[in-house]
Amino acid sequence: MIKWIEDHEFTNARKRGWFDVLLYQVRLHARHARVIDYWHDWEADWPKHASARYPSFKKWRVAADRYTFDLDES
Repeated sequence: MIKWIEDHEFTNARKRGWFDVLLYQVRLHARHARVIDYWHDWEADWPKHASARYPSFKKWRVAADRYTFDLDES
């Protein structure tokens, strides 16, 4: 799916040669680090939940944006 999004939504960036710069800037963004950390914790905790349903993307994104962690836990 990521490849499809890259091919369909970032065609102009690829043609102009700044797609790699765009990816680099995304990786520097604070939200990127937060989402990665949240995803790791969420994935580890998911099997412990009784529900087999995934949350909506909107709910997941809100939770990721609110996510913080204790340095002692990492």
